[in-house]
Amino acid sequence: MNSKAFTLVEMLIVLAIAGILTSISVGSFLSWKNKASIENDVKKMSGFIQKLRIKAFAQKTSFNCTFATNGKIFYATRSSDSSVIRTKLNNGFKFNGSNLVIDSRGTMSGASIKPLNTDTGAAYDCLAITDTRIKIGKWDVTDGKCTVK
Repeated sequence: MNSKAFTLVEMLIVLAIAGILTSISVGSFLSWKNKASIENDVKKMSGFIQKLRIKAFAQKTSFNCTFATNGKIFYATRSSDSSVIRTKLNNGFKFNGSNLVIDSRGTMSGASIKPLNTDTGAAYDCLAITDTRIKIGKWDVTDGKCTVK
């Protein structure tokens, strides 16, 4: 018999292989998406804090920075008029220690910002903040600090 069609068994085998490959790739994609989201939030916070430093210095005012309860909104309250500037995040973060304060000279109180979920798998997931620098790093659970990359 000279048939040029696929049998049902051949089609089922191809569909099973395609299903297995799809399930593997979906898991990898979701993991990659989560890592990219955390890294994006860290960059967003770093840029937001830099802008606050410039505003504090230029306008001779200070800012007190806090997170919402769920850690997904970063607030900065201006001391001169109590106005609030905020930025939304996709992931939860919190301060390691006290809240961040930026004074009228643009210097910051030393604080670290870490993710609520410390097992992120991202290349960087925290901010190490000193008086004059903001550095991106990876949270070290054993040392309890942000290791600068």
